[in-house]
Amino acid sequence: MLIHGYDLVDHALVWNAVELNSPQPSRANEHRPVMLAIRLPEAIEKRLASLSTETGRTKTALAREAIVEYIDDLEDLYLAESRARQARKTIPLEEVERELGLAD
Repeated sequence: MLIHGYDLVDHALVWNAVELNSPQPSRANEHRPVMLAIRLPEAIEKRLASLSTETGRTKTALAREAIVEYIDDLEDLYLAESRARQARKTIPLEEVERELGLAD
């Protein structure tokens, strides 16, 4: 049996999972969430708490959603940059100068 919970410790969200009466990890526990602790400036924690109160959602759910959205955006950016580098056609300087009438 697992007891799960999130605590705010020194402005850090900390995932707690306590395994009870289970000498070996079960297959059901192989895919449980991983703990991530982050330190937040007090102003951001207050904004997060306020949003949590306004929306009725937990701070954990809001933080998780924000992280997922940000990672999605970064992955899109890195993929686009990678594809742009692969598709980039290079033109020798001499050819550019010749086309612009700058060649000697």
